[in-house]
Order: sequence, then structure tokens, then C-alpha cells
Amino acid sequence: MNRHFHGTAAEGTWRWKDAYEAVEVAQILYLRQKGCKLFIRVATNSIIGIGEVSSPLPNAYSP
Repeated sequence: MNRHFHGTAAEGTWRWKDAYEAVEVAQILYLRQKGCKLFIRVATNSIIGIGEVSSPLPNAYSP
């Protein structure tokens, strides 16, 4: 922020609210670019994890 605005928050060149809003915009842009891929990866890993946890169950209950 100091580099971009050529001054510090203490000097009044920018406010912390500006920094928080910049982070929010960066998060939105990141999620727009990679969010779907991240969601698919997490969902796939969760399904695989559930399968690994539940796979021994039928063997434990079979006669």
C-alpha cells in the first residue's frame, strides 16, 4: 500500500479500510480464477476420504 500510494497510512495517504478492500478484491479475483477447481478438488478428496473410512465397515459386519 505504501508503494502504491507513495506514502504511509500514518501520513494519511491511505486508510486501513483501503487495504481491507484491496484484500477482498484480491480474494474475489482469485476465487473467480481458481475457485471452481479448488471446490472440485476438495469435494473429490472428501468423497475419497469417506470411501476410505467406510470401506472396512462391510467387512467388519459380514458373517
